Amino acid sequence: MIGEMTNHGGGLGRVRALGQALADGGRLRVLLALRGRELCACEIMALLGLAAATVSRHMAILQAAGLVTARKAGRWVHYRLATPAPAAELLKWLDQELAADPQIQADQEALGRQASCTAATRVAARRIAALNDKE
Repeated sequence: MIGEMTNHGGGLGRVRALGQALADGGRLRVLLALRGRELCACEIMALLGLAAATVSRHMAILQAAGLVTARKAGRWVHYRLATPAPAAELLKWLDQELAADPQIQADQEALGRQASCTAATRVAARRIAALNDKE
């Protein structure tokens, strides 16, 4: 079920990396938000309401587990689910289990309202970052 995760070797390290990646609700939300689409880091910031550094850390954990890949386009980093997914059956199960979750549904609605990474999304992401920096 679980494919190669190059950063953690095999066996126990691979399973631990996957467990760490799935152990946070925000990371689960990101995985489900990435179904069938690519998202810019600023879109993920706006979706989760988190600062850039926090989103970056979450995405690094998901990348280390081999669940997502990143593509840099100028100043922006875009993320998508890894293909083939190292835990495709597990992701399918998560999708089925969480499809009716109110937070996941709200995330899908919010993403449906924004066509792509827009200037407004970037402004919102900067505002969130500024608010989080004040805390």
